[in-house]
Amino acid sequence: MTKQFSLNIWVALFLIFLMVTAFHNRLVNFKNSPARTTDEAVYVSMTKQIIGQGLSGYNAISYGEILEKQGRVVYDYFRRPLYKHPPLFTFFLVAFVKLFGSNYMAAGFVSILMHVLTIPLVYMLGALLCDRRVGFCAALLYWMDPVSIICSQKIWPASTICFFSTLAIVCFVKAYKDRSGGFYILSGVASGLATVTKYTGFHATMLIYLYALIYDRTLFKNKFFCISFLLPFVVLMPWVYWNYAVYGSEVLAQQTVHNHILKVIGALSPIQTILFALVGIIAIAIFGVLLMRSSQAQVSNAEIAGGFPKILPVTMAALFIAGLWPQIINGFTVSFLPSVSWGPNTNPQVPLFYFGRLVEFNPAYLLAFAMFFISDNKKKLGLLRIGVFVILGFFIIWGNYQSRYIIAAIPFLLILASEALVKWYDYVEKIDGFWPRIILKLGLVFVVGFGVFRTTYVNYYLSFTNDMCYF
Repeated sequence: MTKQFSLNIWVALFLIFLMVTAFHNRLVNFKNSPARTTDEAVYVSMTKQIIGQGLSGYNAISYGEILEKQGRVVYDYFRRPLYKHPPLFTFFLVAFVKLFGSNYMAAGFVSILMHVLTIPLVYMLGALLCDRRVGFCAALLYWMDPVSIICSQKIWPASTICFFSTLAIVCFVKAYKDRSGGFYILSGVASGLATVTKYTGFHATMLIYLYALIYDRTLFKNKFFCISFLLPFVVLMPWVYWNYAVYGSEVLAQQTVHNHILKVIGALSPIQTILFALVGIIAIAIFGVLLMRSSQAQVSNAEIAGGFPKILPVTMAALFIAGLWPQIINGFTVSFLPSVSWGPNTNPQVPLFYFGRLVEFNPAYLLAFAMFFISDNKKKLGLLRIGVFVILGFFIIWGNYQSRYIIAAIPFLLILASEALVKWYDYVEKIDGFWPRIILKLGLVFVVGFGVFRTTYVNYYLSFTNDMCYF
């Protein structure tokens, strides 16, 4: 037995252990928390309708009528003949309900399973971009991450989006490293499946496109890459046709994404509109300068890759200094529990919400954000950074702050955090002095130990109870 083969066996056993324990724990938590959110009830209701009526049952009209009789607020999309989100997640629910019975437990398997399957993907992405140590650490962090755990215990599409998005990026990185056309195609299909789970799953396609545009535009000469970029649109076509068949020429007016963007723009004050436009113009100008620099023969792709992140740390540092100190203190207070609620609109409606809330859930995210301050020419970090900014940036603009929305950014952030820990360890190992090396190693052990204890505390008293909707 070779050393490499033996290592592969141990990695496989480690991942299997994480997956089995994760599945068991999430399932037990789901069973022990009978309270369900409105979204969960809607998805289960539509699942039963599709089983009984066929595709015409993909709507929330019946459940909306129940809510109206209870005197509750009923949103416009409850009255439409076609539900607002693409149907893949509901189709998964239909399959599992047919297999395991018409109940919440059967429907709950989908999110739990998608969460469990994401664990080895996080390992693979970390190992492909960095090394096995980073992949090992990132998988462990994801296994114990509170946000991922909470989402996996809900009948929500969040965990499914995270799975397909991470799969898309894993396939892209594999294709890029091995120059494999087949993996480019798989990446495009996975990104398409994320999109037909929910429109916001399209961020995986945007991330890959931006990475190619900024770091390696020769990718656009690769026919397999170009096909992979078009595949999400192809996968989405049946859903587009279904909408057109139901709504006809009014199809665009029925789309929630389109309406919400108009609503957000319309709600801005004149000053906010001007500031928003200025920020956009500045961002476009910076992006244009980088592209012009990249066209000069004397400037290499590596220099451009290093130049892009250098602009970002200044902004990130200002944000942390100006607004995150209370959340950082909360994140390092052992007994602090982030606020959760069953009532809507309870989360702070501020742009820094996602940054602060993540640190409150798990101090490892502070290490992830710290990696944005480290300038280097490595493309691997560029991919993760772009992913975080695409996802968090979109949902900051979107508003209606809820932690479940940004779940697809969590694998990227936890890989960054793992890279920070590995960098710390490698730096300590190179120190010549005995006592400085011992002190820094003890510091690393303390940071890791505190992070594990703090996150376990949050999980025990908050995540595992599964007693919330908004968090």
